[in-house]
Amino acid sequence: MLSRPNQYLKLFITIAISLALTACAAPRPNLAIPSTPPPPLALKSQPRVALVLGGGGARGMAHVGVLKVLQEEQIPIDLIVGTSAGSIVGALYADKVNAYKVQHVLMETGLGDLLDITPSLQGPVSGYGLQNFLLHHLRARTFGQLKIPLVAISTDLKTGQTVAISSGPIAPAINASASVPPIFQPVHLYGHTLIDGGFVDLVPVDVAKHYAPEVIIAVNIVPDIPRQMPTGKLGVYDRAYVLSDARFANFNEAGADIVLHPYVGQAGLFDSSDKQPLFKAGEMAAQRALPQICALLKAKNIPSKCS
Repeated sequence: MLSRPNQYLKLFITIAISLALTACAAPRPNLAIPSTPPPPLALKSQPRVALVLGGGGARGMAHVGVLKVLQEEQIPIDLIVGTSAGSIVGALYADKVNAYKVQHVLMETGLGDLLDITPSLQGPVSGYGLQNFLLHHLRARTFGQLKIPLVAISTDLKTGQTVAISSGPIAPAINASASVPPIFQPVHLYGHTLIDGGFVDLVPVDVAKHYAPEVIIAVNIVPDIPRQMPTGKLGVYDRAYVLSDARFANFNEAGADIVLHPYVGQAGLFDSSDKQPLFKAGEMAAQRALPQICALLKAKNIPSKCS
């Protein structure tokens, strides 16, 4: 999520160059989208462990490192709730249930595989490139076909309310969850005009709590606050909003049983050069939290390798 005009300028420059070098117009996916919202997710039983994956663009690679550790420790994940990058990683994992495969897919993915040029007054990227990427890498086409239940979080541009999508076609819902303005155009879905979920629910623990899981593990990938104090006015403005975003994310993550904070540095939303360090950051964050996770699972009689 971005809210800083100075960062928007930097982002525009980065995206403009990337689009010019790598992206092209993408065909509209051939998907049957119902005109009214399909019935929301109804779980057959209470989830043992819900995993909440926060928004953060390219920093979402840290989520994959977390998933790798949880998978190795055979920690059951019965529900995934994701915002923006968290919904993309969540969809890939809910489909494959294999962190190594998700890691391989994302390590081999560049900006040109996700972005497309479809000029509009509302933004240069339609999101069709992202949808086609998902259709190529997911076996499931609808939420009901995923191996792990998934909820994708977006924001209603008209009302400012959280919109949680858990049924129907996956690709447009994830597109909506990750539609960062002014780069991505809003997504018109089920009577809503939707943008990135991080604008209202950056770490959507509140949505996970609706399903009453026994344990909620949340992953917050908001960038670290720079140690060096700024000197110029734009630097001061940027830092003020970094502090605001961090506080906002901390508010959103309240209510989770365990919160992981991978050290993601100041990696940008579309910075694809730090994939391996970000992956390792997620891995290390999960490993640091393992004693706490294992103790909680044991107390709840939830089976895992570590408990």
